[in-house]
Amino acid sequence: MKKLLTSSLLALAISCNTVGYAATFSDTHNFPWAENAIEDYADRGIITGTGWNEFSPQLNIRRGDFCLLIYRLINFEGAATTRKYFLDVPQSAYYYDAIGYVANWLSLSGYEDGTFRPEQPITRAEIAVMLDYITYCSKNDNSIDNNAEKDEILGGFSDANFIPNWAEYDIAKCVKAGYMKGDDWGNFNPSENLRRAEAAVIFKNIEDNWKEDNNTYIREKYPEPELTPTPLPTPTTTPALKGGSSSGPTITPTPEIKEIDYDISKTQLVDLNYNESTLKYANPNRGFFVHLSFSLPNTYNEEEKNALLTRVNSNLGAAEQDNLTLSLLIITLDQSLNNALNNDSIEALNDILEVHRKHGFRTIIRFRYGRGEGTEPGNFSTMLEHIEQVGPTLKNYDDVISVYQAGYIGAYGEWHTSKYNDVTYENQILDAMFENSSPLTEIAVREPKDYRNYLLHVNNNEEVIKRFGQYNDAFLSTASDMGTYDNREEDIEYMSPFTVNTFFGGEAVYSSETYSNLTNVNKEMRLLHTNYLNTTHDLAMLEYWKGQTVTEEIDEVFANHNGFDYIFNRLGYRFVLKESRLTDTVKQGDALHLSFSVENTGFGNPLGINNTYLLLEKDGMYYRMPLNINPEEIKCGSTKTYNLVARIPFDLNPSEWNVYIQMSSNESAIDDPDIKFVKFANYDLYNSNIRGNYIGSINVQKSSDEFKENSRNNFTLPTFEENGFQDYLLIDGKLSSDRWNEEWGLQDIIYDESGLKVYAKIKSKYLHIFVIDDILKPTNENTPYINLLFDTGLDEPYKYDRYYTFRYENRGFFGRFNENSEFTSLPVTYKYSVSETDGYEYRIELSDMNITKLSDIKKMRISLYDKNWDSNKRIVIE
Repeated sequence: MKKLLTSSLLALAISCNTVGYAATFSDTHNFPWAENAIEDYADRGIITGTGWNEFSPQLNIRRGDFCLLIYRLINFEGAATTRKYFLDVPQSAYYYDAIGYVANWLSLSGYEDGTFRPEQPITRAEIAVMLDYITYCSKNDNSIDNNAEKDEILGGFSDANFIPNWAEYDIAKCVKAGYMKGDDWGNFNPSENLRRAEAAVIFKNIEDNWKEDNNTYIREKYPEPELTPTPLPTPTTTPALKGGSSSGPTITPTPEIKEIDYDISKTQLVDLNYNESTLKYANPNRGFFVHLSFSLPNTYNEEEKNALLTRVNSNLGAAEQDNLTLSLLIITLDQSLNNALNNDSIEALNDILEVHRKHGFRTIIRFRYGRGEGTEPGNFSTMLEHIEQVGPTLKNYDDVISVYQAGYIGAYGEWHTSKYNDVTYENQILDAMFENSSPLTEIAVREPKDYRNYLLHVNNNEEVIKRFGQYNDAFLSTASDMGTYDNREEDIEYMSPFTVNTFFGGEAVYSSETYSNLTNVNKEMRLLHTNYLNTTHDLAMLEYWKGQTVTEEIDEVFANHNGFDYIFNRLGYRFVLKESRLTDTVKQGDALHLSFSVENTGFGNPLGINNTYLLLEKDGMYYRMPLNINPEEIKCGSTKTYNLVARIPFDLNPSEWNVYIQMSSNESAIDDPDIKFVKFANYDLYNSNIRGNYIGSINVQKSSDEFKENSRNNFTLPTFEENGFQDYLLIDGKLSSDRWNEEWGLQDIIYDESGLKVYAKIKSKYLHIFVIDDILKPTNENTPYINLLFDTGLDEPYKYDRYYTFRYENRGFFGRFNENSEFTSLPVTYKYSVSETDGYEYRIELSDMNITKLSDIKKMRISLYDKNWDSNKRIVIE
C-alpha cells in the first residue's frame, strides 16, 4: 500500500462546474509544450478552465483534482466495484467518487490519521508514486531491474540526493518511460508542486502509450454534467429555527489533522505573557471602517486625477492613524444615468481602488445613482450594462474588495423607493453582480427575505452560498431594524449559520436602549459573527456606547472599559496567543518541534486571513517558511492548537534565533508596505519590523560536516521536510554580508570593475539587483537608470522580447516592442531602496515580464545609464 507524503500551500483546483466542453483558452500560448494536451482534454471534458476563458496552466494542481482528472480519463464503470473512504472527503464533495475509486484502483492509503487531504497541492515525487500502476499498464517498458539501473537513471539529475527514498523507483520508472523529465538545469525537482499544464502533458504521454488489454479503458469523452438543484442543507452549528425549520447551511467541521510525529517531550513552555491585551490593533479585514463617497466623473483630466488621489490618500492615511484597515466605498453613478460609463469613469474607479491597495486597505463597495427617490436610470438595461462595465475592475482588485453590497436600485442604492423594487429585477441585479465579480468577493444583500428569494432563484447553489452574505444599515435600532427584518429573532437565527463564513456588518443606528444596550450587542453581534461597522454613522449610537461601561458579565477582559472600545476590539476576529512551546536547542539541519495555541475572542471569524509563515530572525536576517495551516479555522469563541515539525536550515548560523508567526491576507514579502499583517492581542509580542508575532527563541548549535553531507538522505520529517525555510533579502539598499548563506554574497556578483559592482540573483518569483557605485555615490536624487532586456525565445527573430526600464524615482516603464519597433507600455511592480553608504537595491516581479519559471529566460542583459541618459557612461552586462 502506498503512502503519499504531505506537500504544502493552497492552490486553485481544476474546475468541475463549467458546463460545455469545447474551449480555447486565452492564457496557454506561453505554454506551447502543453497547449495541444490542454485543448484536447478540454474538448473531451477531462479538464476545464478556471473561469474567464482562462486555464491557469501555471497554478498548482490539488490532490483531489488530480484524482478527478484520472477518474474522468479512465472509464471506471464495471472496473472499480469498491471504493476507499477518507475522513476529510465528504459525500457532498465534487471529487468524492473520484478519490474513492482512484485511491482503491491505485492502492493509495492516504495518511495515517485516516485523511486524504484533497485540498493540498501534489508534488512531482508524489505524482510518480501515484503513476506506478498506471505506467505498468503502458506499452513502454518502464520496469527497473535493479538498484544499479535505478541509480543510473536518477544519477542524471543534479538534485538526485534530494529525491526521497520512498519515491526513487517510481520516479526512475516514469523517467525511463518518458513521462516525466527534469528542468533546463538538470534538476528533477521532486518537492516542487505539479502544475496544471504539467498534469495534462503527463497524462497525454501516458494515454498515447496505453495498453488496451486490461479492464480499464481511456474515455473518448467524459459525459457533460447535468445541472441538478442542490438542496439547502440543515444548520448544525446554531440552534434550529422555531417551528423546526431547516433552511440554513450545513457547517461541517473539518477533521483535525494530527501531526503524528510531533513530540511534546522535545519542547518547553515559553515564558510569555499569555493574557489578552486591551489595546487596539489594526488587524486586516475587520473592525470599524472609514466611510468614503465618490462620484465617477465623465471627464478626468490631470488636475482632477491629482485631486482625487490626494483625497483618497488623505482619508486612508488618517484612517490608518485611527487603527482602521477597512473602508466603505460608496460610488455614485449620477453622471451616467442614461448612458454607458466611459473610459474616464473606469479610470477613476481604478485609481480609487489602487490607492486602497497601496495602503493595504480592504473595502466594502456599493454603487448607487443618488440619494433621493427616482435618481436611477430610466432603462433597467442601463443598470445591467454598468454592472458589466465595472466587472473587470472589480475582478482585478479582488485582493482589495471584501464585500460587494447589492446596490444600484433605489435611493442610496439601498433597494427601497424604486420602481425596480420587484424580486424579478432584484434577482437580475444579483445575477449580474455574481457574474461580473471575482469568486473571492462576497455579494451581500440587506434583508433576509431578499437572501431567501435569491437562494430559491439559484436552487440553493452551494457556490453562491459560499460568497453570499448580509449587511444591515440600521443595525440595533428598532424591532425590525427599520425594515430589515420581518421577525427579528427568527431572521437572525436564520442568517447566523450563513455568516459563519461570510462578512456581516453595516451601520448601527441609535433609536433606544432596547437593542443598543451592551448586553444585546454582545448577544446579537456574536450570533451574526459581526465583522465591521461604520465610524461616522450613527454618531448618536457611537456616543451612547462611549458612555456605557462594560460589566464582567458581558466581558471579563474589558470590564470597566467603555462600550465603544469594547466593540472596537471585538469586531471581527481577535487572536490571542494562549500557549507556545518550542524545542530549546536544535542542531543545524535537525528537527524543530513547536506548538502554539491561538484563541479567537472576537465577534466574527478571520475571513480572508489565509497566509501563515514561520520566521527565524537574528540581527536583521530572516529565514521564512510557509506553514500549511489556515487561520480561518480559528472560529470565534474557539482555540486552535497547531503542533508542527520543521527542519532547521543546514547553513543557519549557530546562535540564538528568535521565532515568529506571521499571518496576512495576501502572499507577501516581509517588507511589503501594501500588506497588513495580523497582530496577536497580547502585550509586547508583535514586532513591527519583523511584522510577526514573537513566540520564543531557539538556540541553534553547529552540526558536524559529516552530518551535513549525509542528513538529507538519512533524515526525514513528515511536515515541511521538502520545502524548508526560504532565506529572505531585505530591500534596504545595504550590503548585509559577503557570507554565502546570507543576503548578498560573492556568488551573486555579475560585474566588478572600475568602482562599480553589480549583484543579481533570482529568488522565488523576483529578480533582485544590487549596485554599488563608488564613482556616482548614489543618493535618492542621483541614481542611474537601469534597462533589463530578456530573451525568452518567443519573438524570433528579435533577440530580446522583454524590455524593462526603471529608476529610483517613480518613473518606471515596462513593455514590449513589436515588429515595427513600436513600444507598448505595461504596468510595472518593483521595490527599491537607496543607501548612501552602500548602494541601491531593486526587487522586480518576474510575472510582470510574463516569466513564470527560470527556464523561460534564455538570456538577460542589464544596462546602466547615469541620470541624464549619457550613453558614454553606459555599462552593459550580458
